[in-house]
Amino acid sequence: MVTTDSRPDFVGKLKGEDVILPNVKTEKVTFNKRNPIDTAQLRKDFNMVRKDLMKSMANNPEKIKELKKAGISDNDIEDMMEYGLVPDGWQVHHKIPLDQGGTNDVENLVLIKNHPYHKVITNEQNSLTKGMKPGDRKKVDFPIPKGDIYPPKKE
Repeated sequence: MVTTDSRPDFVGKLKGEDVILPNVKTEKVTFNKRNPIDTAQLRKDFNMVRKDLMKSMANNPEKIKELKKAGISDNDIEDMMEYGLVPDGWQVHHKIPLDQGGTNDVENLVLIKNHPYHKVITNEQNSLTKGMKPGDRKKVDFPIPKGDIYPPKKE
């Protein structure tokens, strides 16, 4: 069961400073520390998944509108469409990390601006999973952006 935090925005850390992630709530999830060999294979598979996701988004007229609203340039959208490239300054992020039981399914992926958003979520993951060994399980409150582009509009 996944439950969502009632606070309006997640506040994480970047270089010791609080950073607000607007409209990102924490969800109670169980992290299952995966075997590093299995994680490495999923990461290898992810290279093709990421490319296909970028091409799919850039070939969908509705998604193109969302990409532009998020501040992604026409040139970046063309590179997404033709080569499956991730726009400069963005990452394809696993909402539930691969090494913690996540998958490469599209529903578990979000195109996220690297600074500060992706960095803040990664910092949170690192602090929550520090010391976990393969096979360990841990219930955590984890920030998960909704949708497939975050932030959904340019600041």
